[in-house]
This record gives sequence, C-alpha cells and structure tokens, in this order.
Amino acid sequence: MYSKLKTDDLKKAGDYTLSEIVVHSRESFDGSSKAKKTDITSLVAEINIYEDINEKNLTGQLVISDSTGLPNNMPLTGNELLSFKLGTPGSSRYYDFEKYPMVIYKIGEKQPHNPRSQFYILYFCSKEQITNQTLKVQRPFSGAVSDMISSVALSELGTSKDIYIEGTKGSRKLVIPRFRPFKAIDFLCSMAESSQFNSTGFKWYETADGFHCRSYENMMAVGLDSTRPNNGYFKPTMAGTTRDKGNRDVTQEMQTMFSYEVIDQFNLMKMLGMGGVASRVLKTDLFNKTFSNADFNYEKNYDTQHHTEHDGMGMRQGDKKLLPNYPFRNNLALTDYADGTFFHSSETENQYDGYTSVSPENSMLNRIAQEVALECFKVKFDVPGYTGLSVGEMVGLELPRYESISVGDIDQDHIMSGRWLVSSIIHKVIPAKSYHSMTVECLKDSVKSPYYNETIKVEEGKEDKGKVFEQEKIDEGIFGIFDEY
Repeated sequence: MYSKLKTDDLKKAGDYTLSEIVVHSRESFDGSSKAKKTDITSLVAEINIYEDINEKNLTGQLVISDSTGLPNNMPLTGNELLSFKLGTPGSSRYYDFEKYPMVIYKIGEKQPHNPRSQFYILYFCSKEQITNQTLKVQRPFSGAVSDMISSVALSELGTSKDIYIEGTKGSRKLVIPRFRPFKAIDFLCSMAESSQFNSTGFKWYETADGFHCRSYENMMAVGLDSTRPNNGYFKPTMAGTTRDKGNRDVTQEMQTMFSYEVIDQFNLMKMLGMGGVASRVLKTDLFNKTFSNADFNYEKNYDTQHHTEHDGMGMRQGDKKLLPNYPFRNNLALTDYADGTFFHSSETENQYDGYTSVSPENSMLNRIAQEVALECFKVKFDVPGYTGLSVGEMVGLELPRYESISVGDIDQDHIMSGRWLVSSIIHKVIPAKSYHSMTVECLKDSVKSPYYNETIKVEEGKEDKGKVFEQEKIDEGIFGIFDEY
C-alpha cells in the first residue's frame, strides 16, 4: 500500500529497481546443445508488463533495439525463458521473474532503425499459459468448488506459485469433459458461490504475488460489515507539493495523475440488453422433469451485496445505485420488466445425495448483473509506476467538477469520485529515461453521492397515442403536387 511505502528508499516518483534482463535458451534433449544465457539489458528500450482481472496470467513485452544480431546468435524459437526483477524502491512487492521465469512466445515485426540496428518486440507470458495449451482436463471432481479450482491449478497447470483463493460453500459433484486447464477453471468459477458473501462467479487472475481466485465482493470488502481499505488515493493535481522541511512529498507525487480519461459513464442500453437491470431465467430440470422461472431485479438485489461505495460504517448502502428506481411506463420501473432479457439454464437439483447445486438465479443472473454494472463506469489514468499496486484492489479517486461552484462547496465530481476497483495495470519502464510509469484502469458499480430524488409519476391512460398513416396515400399526394408542374 502507498501508506506503507518507505520514502527514504524512494528518491523521486517513477524510480525503479531492475536486475539484469537475461534470455535463457534450453538445453536439447539429446545433449547436442547446452543451455545459454544472454544478457540483453543494454538492448531493451522499453519494458511493458500487463496485469488484468480478465486475463488468466501475466503477459508483457520487451521493445528491443538490436545491433548485435540477437535472433541470429541465439535463435529464438519460443522455448526461451526470460528472467529479471522489477520493483519500486521502498515497496516489498515486486515482479520476480528470476524465481518464476517468463516464456518468450513471439517475436514481432522487425523495423530497421539504421543500417546497423533494428527494432522489434519480444512477447512473453507466464509459463502456465504455455502449459495450458499442451493438455486437457478430463476427470471427475467432488467437494467444494474452490478445492476443485486449486486441484486443476496444482495438478494440470503444475504451478509452483502461491494461490490466493476465496472459500466456496456447498459440495458439488461433476466431470470436466476435456477442457484446457484455464477453460476448466473458468467453468468452475462460473458456478462458485462465496461462503462469506452473497456473490457468485469468481475471477481468476495473476499478479506479482501469484494467482488469485475470488469474487467481486471479496475485492470490495473483507467482511460482511467491513469494506476493503483503499491502497491509494489519486487525483489530477500538480506534482511538487512540499513537506514542512521543504522536501518533495514523494508519496503524494506517486499518486498524482499525469492524465485521465473517463471511458464510460453509464450505459442504460448495455444494462438493459445484458440483464443488468432485470432478467429472467427458465430453469429446466431434466432429471426431475420440471421447469420454473426465476427473476432478477436490480432494485431488490442491490442491498444483498457489497459495492464499490458504502456508508461510513462500511455497510452496504442502497441509495448509491447506478439506476434510480423511477417509474418508466404504466407506473412500472425498468427493473419490473424481467422478460426483456431471457436466459435458459439446465440444472438438476439434488441429483446426488449429499451434494448441492447452485441456483441459476445466483450463479447466472446475479453474476451477469454484477459484471454489467461494473462495466458501466470506467476510468483510465496515468501515474508514476508503483509495483505495490495490484489489480483486484480498491483505490480512491478525486476527479474535478467542471462547473462553477460556490465558496465552501467540494470541488470534486460527486458522482465519479470515490472508491474504484482496479481492473488492469500496464507497467511501462523506459531505461533511457530511467523512468517507470503505469496506466491504471478502474471500474465502479455505484456512485459517491446519491442521485437527486426526483418524483416522477406517469399517469396511466394520459399518454398521447401515436397516429398511423398509410405511406401509399402520402405518396399519392406527393405525385399530385408534381403533376401540377
């Protein structure tokens, strides 16, 4: 966390520590060639590392300015390993690719720089991504879904990295029919139901700490009545704030935005079309030969889950919804039109003695609605690089109000400011400039301050009805006008 950053070790915002960047070739099976290590630190013009809660593992790029003929002297075939360490001085969290080497899987297009050098990109990813492409999961599972996910990660993926996984409730029995490990994990995550929160649908992703598997609620809260603390607090103010002794406040500069962009600020059509407002699922039980409907209602469901915003005590808050509950038509709100988005689920309850099943209204409707809500508010900003920040963490943002305000008013956007969930981070290091920056993308499913409470009543039978016209008769009139000329 930024609050734990040791500023005595950090001289200025954007500082970083970087070890030698080494490419390792693999020794051949027949012993005809030996493993070779090549230090390419001097050839690296740019380093990019990607974290994303929607991606299964870390990826990255090295921009190479090559005047040594590296691809010729050390042929790159996709079997090479890449090792280095990247961190922020004063932070205990860093990318340790020496302990867990990355795999170079692609060489990008080569572009001549001058007669003696060329630019190209080396693409790399976690070893588990390569493993995922080599085998399938085909075996039965029983027990908690969280245990099944851990089993796939340890057995099929064979990872030696730490796994941080949220516990799931219930016990299930199933067979995975020849899925790749990451697809198998996705399949299991879709039916995972948190043992602590009213949340279904987990996210599997990788950070500098290892692999994580958790619900959105777990990212937002640490308990039923406790919100997860913000790692940092960012705002687009000028850097160079001084301390009392006249020294630069490096911690504040680290949280100063160079620039920011509001990518999305609510999309009603998206929420309606994808089931974020209201939806219905037809549940078919082929074993018991029954079917039934289950509905999702955003208004009724909101207070059953944690959201990015909360009240002062960390409790769930119902008046900070993305969608105020206004009447839309015939004194019905948009949340009352469940049949507007329809799903189907085939699920057999109590098929096995002692094993449970997750209801589709939880495993499907709630999960979809939560993901849609988080995609409605999205912001992206650039700040000095800090390896102590990871995706899946909460941060605070202070975004300005672009309007005239009275003396004493808060000069920040009361809708867009507040708590946000970090969804992706791109770390960029440019050795020539000795500078580390990062692009952070954040999501939000609630507003900082409640919307104004407007009272709108639609009187039934009072709306004017549209008239119907026959196009052919209109056309006849048009031709009659032409005939006069």
